[in-house]
Amino acid sequence: MSAPLILIIAGEPKSTVTALHGACAAARAQNGRISIAQLVPVGNPVLLGDPHAYWSLTSEQQRCLDDCVEVAEDYGVPAMAYAMQMVEYRAALIELVEMLRPQTAYVPAPKRGPGWWRRWGQARLEAAFARRGCALVWTGAGERGRAAQPAGLPLSEPVV
Repeated sequence: MSAPLILIIAGEPKSTVTALHGACAAARAQNGRISIAQLVPVGNPVLLGDPHAYWSLTSEQQRCLDDCVEVAEDYGVPAMAYAMQMVEYRAALIELVEMLRPQTAYVPAPKRGPGWWRRWGQARLEAAFARRGCALVWTGAGERGRAAQPAGLPLSEPVV
């Protein structure tokens, strides 16, 4: 059996790094590995797979991915960071979980839309992840960022 995988979806740099510290501590305790993904929106499905469709990936986002890999290496945890093109956010998240089969996924909590719509979308995503055997941990300033933290590790304190 392969080492457990923890998936981190990059969002705001501060919340991504905070989630990364908790994920690295959990991965190190379980001899796991980390995968960090930056979802890059494309305007049209025809552009999926086109290298020119990464025009919206900023240098700040790329730098954050590079920094995340360095942090994981400081923890002694194998990590891989990459950008993935997407058309629709929820579908891309589910596709990543199906492809990578992570044990846990840290996902930025949505901040847009009416509260009831966000809660409905989050509940559907939580159910979709659970059906695929993946624990979903919301990160960032979303109102449902209270999901259970794997291995009882706090997200705010790095373990070195």
